[in-house]
Amino acid sequence: MPTLVDELKRLRRGRGVLAPNIEVLAGPGLRLVCGIAEQDGPAVVRQKLGRRLGELATRLPDDLGLALLAALAIHPDARHALLKDRMSWLAGRLGRDERTARRRADDACLLLAEAAAKAGPEDGWYVVSFDALVRLDSPAPSVQERRRIIATRDGLDEIVPSLSLPRHPTDRQRVHDVGASVLYGGRLVRRERPSESHFRFAIALPRVLRAGQVHDYGIELRIPPGQPMRPHYVFVPYRRCDRFELRIRFDPSRLPGRIWLVTGVPVRVVDDAQPSEETLRTDAAGEIHWEFRNLTQGLGYGVQWR
Repeated sequence: MPTLVDELKRLRRGRGVLAPNIEVLAGPGLRLVCGIAEQDGPAVVRQKLGRRLGELATRLPDDLGLALLAALAIHPDARHALLKDRMSWLAGRLGRDERTARRRADDACLLLAEAAAKAGPEDGWYVVSFDALVRLDSPAPSVQERRRIIATRDGLDEIVPSLSLPRHPTDRQRVHDVGASVLYGGRLVRRERPSESHFRFAIALPRVLRAGQVHDYGIELRIPPGQPMRPHYVFVPYRRCDRFELRIRFDPSRLPGRIWLVTGVPVRVVDDAQPSEETLRTDAAGEIHWEFRNLTQGLGYGVQWR
Protein backbone atom coordinates (compact mmCIF):
# COMPACT_ATOMS: atom_id res chain seq x y z
CA MET A 1 0.00 0.00 0.00
CA PRO A 2 1.55 3.35 -1.00
CA THR A 3 2.47 5.71 1.84
CA LEU A 4 1.60 9.39 1.88
CA VAL A 5 5.19 10.14 0.84
CA ASP A 6 4.76 7.84 -2.17
CA GLU A 7 1.52 9.59 -3.09
CA LEU A 8 3.16 13.02 -2.87
CA LYS A 9 6.04 11.93 -5.09
CA ARG A 10 3.61 10.47 -7.60
CA LEU A 11 1.55 13.67 -7.57
CA ARG A 12 4.54 15.92 -8.27
CA ARG A 13 5.32 14.20 -11.56
CA GLY A 14 4.09 15.91 -14.69
CA ARG A 15 1.82 18.85 -13.91
CA GLY A 16 1.40 18.29 -10.15
CA VAL A 17 -1.97 19.49 -8.81
CA LEU A 18 -2.73 20.85 -12.29
CA ALA A 19 -2.77 17.33 -13.79
CA PRO A 20 -5.94 16.64 -15.81
CA ASN A 21 -6.41 13.27 -14.03
CA ILE A 22 -6.03 14.75 -10.56
CA GLU A 23 -8.89 12.69 -9.09
CA VAL A 24 -6.93 9.53 -9.98
CA LEU A 25 -3.59 10.83 -8.70
CA ALA A 26 -5.12 11.78 -5.33
CA GLY A 27 -4.68 8.50 -3.46
CA PRO A 28 -6.39 7.43 -0.21
CA GLY A 29 -3.78 9.09 2.01
CA LEU A 30 -4.10 12.46 0.29
CA ARG A 31 -7.89 12.14 0.25
CA LEU A 32 -7.89 11.62 4.00
CA VAL A 33 -5.48 14.46 4.76
CA CYS A 34 -7.23 16.93 2.44
CA GLY A 35 -10.83 15.95 3.21
CA ILE A 36 -11.55 14.81 -0.36
CA ALA A 37 -14.79 12.87 -0.75
CA GLU A 38 -15.52 10.14 -3.29
CA GLN A 39 -17.96 12.34 -5.18
CA ASP A 40 -15.67 15.41 -5.46
CA GLY A 41 -14.94 16.33 -9.07
CA PRO A 42 -11.52 17.36 -10.46
CA ALA A 43 -11.96 21.08 -9.69
CA VAL A 44 -12.88 20.41 -6.06
CA VAL A 45 -10.07 17.85 -5.66
CA ARG A 46 -7.57 20.38 -7.04
CA GLN A 47 -8.87 23.10 -4.73
CA LYS A 48 -8.75 20.92 -1.61
CA LEU A 49 -5.25 19.66 -2.40
CA GLY A 50 -3.89 23.15 -2.96
CA ARG A 51 -5.52 24.62 0.14
CA ARG A 52 -4.61 21.85 2.59
CA LEU A 53 -1.11 21.11 1.31
CA GLY A 54 -0.41 24.84 1.15
CA GLU A 55 -1.48 25.17 4.79
CA LEU A 56 0.70 22.22 5.84
CA ALA A 57 3.64 23.68 3.91
CA THR A 58 3.60 26.69 6.26
CA ARG A 59 4.57 24.29 9.09
CA LEU A 60 7.82 23.38 7.32
CA PRO A 61 11.08 25.38 7.26
CA ASP A 62 10.86 28.15 4.69
CA ASP A 63 13.07 26.50 2.07
CA LEU A 64 11.24 23.15 2.36
CA GLY A 65 7.82 24.79 2.28
CA LEU A 66 8.80 26.58 -0.92
CA ALA A 67 10.19 23.32 -2.34
CA LEU A 68 6.90 21.54 -1.70
CA LEU A 69 4.79 24.28 -3.29
CA ALA A 70 7.05 24.33 -6.34
CA ALA A 71 7.23 20.55 -6.75
CA LEU A 72 3.44 20.20 -6.70
CA ALA A 73 2.82 23.29 -8.90
CA ILE A 74 0.90 25.00 -6.09
CA HIS A 75 3.12 28.11 -6.05
CA PRO A 76 1.67 30.65 -8.53
CA ASP A 77 5.12 31.30 -10.04
CA ALA A 78 5.95 27.61 -10.49
CA ARG A 79 3.09 26.24 -12.54
CA HIS A 80 5.31 24.83 -15.25
CA ALA A 81 4.10 21.72 -17.06
CA LEU A 82 7.24 19.68 -16.26
CA LEU A 83 8.75 18.87 -12.88
CA LYS A 84 12.30 19.60 -14.14
CA ASP A 85 11.23 23.14 -15.05
CA ARG A 86 9.70 23.65 -11.62
CA MET A 87 12.91 22.36 -10.02
CA SER A 88 14.92 24.79 -12.17
CA TRP A 89 12.73 27.62 -10.92
CA LEU A 90 13.20 26.44 -7.33
CA ALA A 91 16.98 26.23 -7.75
CA GLY A 92 17.00 29.86 -8.89
CA ARG A 93 14.92 30.97 -5.91
CA LEU A 94 17.12 29.07 -3.45
CA GLY A 95 20.38 30.05 -5.11
CA ARG A 96 21.34 26.38 -5.39
CA ASP A 97 21.84 23.83 -8.17
CA GLU A 98 18.99 21.61 -9.39
CA ARG A 99 20.25 18.51 -7.57
CA THR A 100 20.00 20.39 -4.29
CA ALA A 101 16.55 21.63 -5.24
CA ARG A 102 15.38 18.04 -5.83
CA ARG A 103 16.78 16.96 -2.45
CA ARG A 104 14.84 19.79 -0.83
CA ALA A 105 11.68 18.56 -2.54
CA ASP A 106 12.31 15.01 -1.29
CA ASP A 107 12.89 16.26 2.26
CA ALA A 108 9.72 18.37 2.02
CA CYS A 109 7.60 15.32 1.14
CA LEU A 110 8.94 13.41 4.15
CA LEU A 111 8.38 16.25 6.60
CA LEU A 112 4.96 17.11 5.21
CA ALA A 113 3.83 13.51 5.75
CA GLU A 114 4.92 13.82 9.38
CA ALA A 115 3.12 17.15 9.75
CA ALA A 116 -0.04 15.68 8.23
CA ALA A 117 0.04 12.73 10.66
CA LYS A 118 0.27 15.13 13.62
CA ALA A 119 -2.42 17.45 12.27
CA GLY A 120 -4.98 14.73 11.50
CA PRO A 121 -7.65 14.93 8.78
CA GLU A 122 -8.70 18.36 7.58
CA ASP A 123 -12.28 18.12 8.81
CA GLY A 124 -11.17 17.29 12.32
CA TRP A 125 -12.39 13.81 13.21
CA TYR A 126 -11.96 10.09 12.65
CA VAL A 127 -14.00 6.99 13.41
CA VAL A 128 -13.13 4.68 16.29
CA SER A 129 -16.00 2.29 15.62
CA PHE A 130 -18.84 2.09 13.11
CA ASP A 131 -21.80 -0.26 13.55
CA ALA A 132 -24.40 -0.66 10.80
CA LEU A 133 -27.69 -2.57 10.89
CA VAL A 134 -29.23 -3.05 7.44
CA ARG A 135 -32.92 -4.03 7.51
CA LEU A 136 -34.08 -5.88 4.39
CA ASP A 137 -36.96 -7.67 6.14
CA SER A 138 -39.33 -4.69 6.01
CA PRO A 139 -41.39 -3.14 3.17
CA ALA A 140 -38.57 -0.67 2.40
CA PRO A 141 -34.84 -1.07 3.17
CA SER A 142 -33.39 0.98 6.01
CA VAL A 143 -30.00 1.32 7.69
CA GLN A 144 -29.17 2.37 11.22
CA GLU A 145 -25.58 3.62 11.46
CA ARG A 146 -23.90 4.27 14.78
CA ARG A 147 -20.44 5.80 15.02
CA ARG A 148 -18.03 6.67 17.80
CA ILE A 149 -15.73 9.46 16.65
CA ILE A 150 -12.70 11.29 18.06
CA ALA A 151 -12.02 14.95 17.38
CA THR A 152 -8.54 15.70 16.00
CA ARG A 153 -8.74 19.46 16.51
CA ASP A 154 -10.26 21.89 18.98
CA GLY A 155 -13.56 23.57 18.18
CA LEU A 156 -15.25 20.72 16.31
CA ASP A 157 -18.98 21.54 16.33
CA GLU A 158 -20.22 19.92 13.11
CA ILE A 159 -19.55 16.76 11.13
CA VAL A 160 -20.62 15.95 7.57
CA PRO A 161 -20.87 12.19 6.89
CA SER A 162 -21.67 11.18 3.32
CA LEU A 163 -23.49 8.40 1.51
CA SER A 164 -23.30 6.95 -2.00
CA LEU A 165 -26.55 5.38 -3.22
CA PRO A 166 -26.30 4.51 -6.93
CA ARG A 167 -29.43 3.57 -8.82
CA HIS A 168 -30.33 -0.07 -9.29
CA PRO A 169 -30.05 -0.94 -13.03
CA THR A 170 -33.79 -1.75 -13.12
CA ASP A 171 -34.86 1.51 -11.46
CA ARG A 172 -36.84 3.62 -13.94
CA GLN A 173 -38.46 5.94 -11.41
CA ARG A 174 -38.11 9.67 -11.92
CA VAL A 175 -37.14 10.33 -8.30
CA HIS A 176 -34.11 8.68 -6.68
CA ASP A 177 -33.73 9.61 -3.04
CA VAL A 178 -32.96 8.61 0.53
CA GLY A 179 -34.44 9.81 3.82
CA ALA A 180 -32.30 10.55 6.86
CA SER A 181 -32.85 11.35 10.53
CA VAL A 182 -30.47 11.63 13.46
CA LEU A 183 -31.23 9.06 16.16
CA TYR A 184 -29.05 10.65 18.83
CA GLY A 185 -25.89 12.65 19.33
CA GLY A 186 -26.68 15.68 17.21
CA ARG A 187 -29.14 17.54 15.03
CA LEU A 188 -29.49 17.35 11.24
CA VAL A 189 -29.02 20.93 10.04
CA ARG A 190 -28.26 20.57 6.36
CA ARG A 191 -28.73 18.04 3.58
CA GLU A 192 -26.53 18.32 0.51
CA ARG A 193 -26.74 16.44 -2.79
CA PRO A 194 -23.69 16.96 -5.04
CA SER A 195 -25.07 14.47 -7.59
CA GLU A 196 -28.01 12.10 -7.99
CA SER A 197 -26.34 9.26 -6.12
CA HIS A 198 -24.34 11.17 -3.50
CA PHE A 199 -25.69 12.67 -0.30
CA ARG A 200 -24.13 14.60 2.58
CA PHE A 201 -25.72 15.18 5.97
CA ALA A 202 -24.42 18.02 8.13
CA ILE A 203 -24.89 17.17 11.81
CA ALA A 204 -24.54 19.88 14.46
CA LEU A 205 -23.00 18.37 17.58
CA PRO A 206 -24.63 18.99 20.97
CA ARG A 207 -21.35 20.35 22.36
CA VAL A 208 -18.14 21.71 20.95
CA LEU A 209 -15.40 19.07 21.06
CA ARG A 210 -11.76 19.56 21.91
CA ALA A 211 -9.00 17.49 20.26
CA GLY A 212 -9.07 13.97 21.68
CA GLN A 213 -12.66 14.07 22.92
CA VAL A 214 -14.98 11.17 22.05
CA HIS A 215 -18.54 11.51 20.76
CA ASP A 216 -21.24 9.00 19.78
CA TYR A 217 -23.99 9.60 17.25
CA GLY A 218 -26.52 7.57 15.29
CA ILE A 219 -28.32 8.18 12.01
CA GLU A 220 -31.08 6.26 10.24
CA LEU A 221 -31.24 6.11 6.44
CA ARG A 222 -34.45 5.05 4.67
CA ILE A 223 -34.96 4.12 1.03
CA PRO A 224 -38.41 5.19 -0.23
CA PRO A 225 -40.97 2.37 -0.73
CA GLY A 226 -40.78 0.93 -4.22
CA GLN A 227 -37.24 2.17 -4.90
CA PRO A 228 -34.98 -0.86 -5.52
CA MET A 229 -31.63 -1.12 -3.76
CA ARG A 230 -28.47 -2.47 -5.32
CA PRO A 231 -27.62 -5.90 -3.87
CA HIS A 232 -24.83 -4.83 -1.55
CA TYR A 233 -23.96 -2.74 1.46
CA VAL A 234 -20.34 -1.60 1.21
CA PHE A 235 -18.54 0.90 3.41
CA VAL A 236 -15.64 2.87 1.87
CA PRO A 237 -13.65 4.76 4.54
CA TYR A 238 -12.13 8.01 3.33
CA ARG A 239 -10.92 8.86 6.82
CA ARG A 240 -9.40 6.63 9.46
CA CYS A 241 -11.78 3.95 10.75
CA ASP A 242 -10.51 1.46 13.33
CA ARG A 243 -13.44 -0.97 13.34
CA PHE A 244 -16.54 -1.62 11.21
CA GLU A 245 -19.23 -4.07 12.33
CA LEU A 246 -22.00 -4.97 9.90
CA ARG A 247 -25.25 -6.81 10.51
CA ILE A 248 -27.70 -7.44 7.66
CA ARG A 249 -31.17 -8.81 8.38
CA PHE A 250 -32.77 -10.48 5.34
CA ASP A 251 -36.36 -11.62 5.08
CA PRO A 252 -36.12 -15.36 5.93
CA SER A 253 -38.79 -16.11 3.31
CA ARG A 254 -36.79 -14.35 0.55
CA LEU A 255 -33.15 -15.19 1.13
CA PRO A 256 -30.60 -14.48 -1.65
CA GLY A 257 -29.22 -17.39 -3.61
CA ARG A 258 -25.67 -16.41 -2.74
CA ILE A 259 -24.06 -14.03 -0.24
CA TRP A 260 -20.38 -13.15 -0.13
CA LEU A 261 -17.92 -10.95 1.69
CA VAL A 262 -16.38 -7.79 0.21
CA THR A 263 -12.98 -7.08 1.75
CA GLY A 264 -10.67 -4.34 0.50
CA VAL A 265 -12.19 -3.98 -2.97
CA PRO A 266 -11.92 -0.81 -5.12
CA VAL A 267 -15.38 0.74 -4.95
CA ARG A 268 -15.68 1.21 -8.72
CA VAL A 269 -15.52 -2.54 -9.33
CA VAL A 270 -18.02 -3.62 -6.66
CA ASP A 271 -20.92 -3.86 -9.10
CA ASP A 272 -18.81 -5.82 -11.59
CA ALA A 273 -17.29 -8.19 -9.05
CA GLN A 274 -17.95 -11.92 -9.17
CA PRO A 275 -18.81 -13.78 -5.96
CA SER A 276 -15.72 -14.24 -3.82
CA GLU A 277 -14.68 -17.49 -2.20
CA GLU A 278 -15.71 -16.08 1.17
CA THR A 279 -19.40 -16.98 0.85
CA LEU A 280 -21.64 -16.46 3.85
CA ARG A 281 -24.77 -18.15 5.20
CA THR A 282 -27.49 -16.48 7.22
CA ASP A 283 -28.43 -17.74 10.66
CA ALA A 284 -31.90 -18.97 11.59
CA ALA A 285 -33.13 -15.37 11.89
CA GLY A 286 -31.97 -14.53 8.36
CA GLU A 287 -29.02 -12.44 9.58
CA ILE A 288 -25.42 -11.97 8.49
CA HIS A 289 -22.92 -10.55 10.97
CA TRP A 290 -19.30 -9.61 10.27
CA GLU A 291 -16.61 -7.41 11.79
CA PHE A 292 -13.80 -5.68 9.86
CA ARG A 293 -10.62 -4.23 11.37
CA ASN A 294 -7.56 -2.46 9.99
CA LEU A 295 -9.55 -0.97 7.10
CA THR A 296 -7.64 0.61 4.24
CA GLN A 297 -8.87 4.06 3.26
CA GLY A 298 -10.43 4.22 -0.19
CA LEU A 299 -11.30 0.51 -0.41
CA GLY A 300 -14.69 -1.14 0.13
CA TYR A 301 -15.78 -3.47 2.96
CA GLY A 302 -19.16 -5.14 3.38
CA VAL A 303 -21.49 -7.80 2.02
CA GLN A 304 -22.86 -8.46 -1.46
CA TRP A 305 -25.59 -10.84 -2.57
CA ARG A 306 -27.29 -12.22 -5.65
